[in-house]
Amino acid sequence: FMPTSLNTAFDNFNFDPDKRNVFIFSNIYWDIGVSECGALYSDAISWVLGTLELLKNHPNIHLYIKPHPGEIFDSSSSLKGISQIVREKYPVLPSNVSIIEPELKIKTYDLFPHIDVGVIFTGSIGLEMMLKGIPVISTGQTTHYGLNFAAEPKTESEYLEYLLGKRETPNFNQDDLELFAYFYFIRSNMPWIL
Repeated sequence: FMPTSLNTAFDNFNFDPDKRNVFIFSNIYWDIGVSECGALYSDAISWVLGTLELLKNHPNIHLYIKPHPGEIFDSSSSLKGISQIVREKYPVLPSNVSIIEPELKIKTYDLFPHIDVGVIFTGSIGLEMMLKGIPVISTGQTTHYGLNFAAEPKTESEYLEYLLGKRETPNFNQDDLELFAYFYFIRSNMPWIL
């Protein structure tokens, strides 16, 4: 597979700055432990499909679904990925929904300038977005769950208000986030001396 040039891949999506661009970064749903991290949704599949269902009739919103590249490049080819699951339920995607296929090899960080709000189930990408000033909605139990860094809706109606921008994500102290990220990304990875 020859990677698509970044400009060509981006051109396929026609990012519209006049719309609210919502980006979902899905987990590898069969990954060990992900199924135990449910909060608003019990699992990553119901979260992705539920979000699409909530937003499909909102033309002023564009939903971008970016499946985890590990679904294609690191895992068993016998398992379906999020993209296949979405396309089975929606053979014709709603006009305000795009899937950023892993085969395009678009780096998540290259999408950051286009994100109005990032949505995660779990994973460190939520912290990485918040460190860059991108508001985040978390629908699962993350490492920063309950610390008031990300929006953590308890109901689908509350979740929809966050997605539509009718409810503000938390306004947190950036120094607190950076301190948490330091311990999470750096200090927690130091080896134990036995």
